[in-house]
Formats: sequence, C-alpha cells, structure tokens
Amino acid sequence: MNQIAVVPDEFDCYGAVCHAMGAYTAAAGTVDSGAVLAGAMPVFGLIGQDFVAALGFAQTNFLESVLQLAGVHFATATVAHEAATGYRDSEYTSGVGLEHMV
Repeated sequence: MNQIAVVPDEFDCYGAVCHAMGAYTAAAGTVDSGAVLAGAMPVFGLIGQDFVAALGFAQTNFLESVLQLAGVHFATATVAHEAATGYRDSEYTSGVGLEHMV
C-alpha cells in the first residue's frame, strides 16, 4: 500500500512565500505605475497631454491587473495555511481517537 506523508510546516512555509510574493508584487506594481506616469509628464508636457491621459488610463489597467495577481498570491497563501491547519487538526483528531481505542 502506498503511503502519503504530509508535513504541515512545509505548507506553512509555502504560504509564507506566497504571502511575500503578493506583497512584493503589489509594491513593485504600484511603484512602477507611479514612476512611469511621473516620468511621462515632463517628457511630453503640454503638447502630449492626450498621450499622458491615455497612458494614465493604461497604467490604471496595468495596476489593477498587478493587484489582481497579488490577490492570487495572497489567496494561495491563505489556502496553504488553512491546509496546514486542516492536516494538523486531522492528525490530532485521529491520535485522540486512537488513544481511546487502546
């Protein structure tokens, strides 16, 4: 019979990494979006106002997508931590049940 060994601490480590990825993704997207707009303003000036307005709209969509990606990382972290807790609870419950059988 095949055996499966689950190490809940590894799930927690994976969750911590996913949480960090979400935080770094959100921070990097925010900084990038702000930097692009700040850099475009002096380059295009009054003549390129239409372009800067369009760029602002595009950067808003970009930032929204980046924040959605960060949300996926945060959700993955939550699920990983919940899985670890579920495995721990299951092991505890099984152990308590076995103690009463002995």
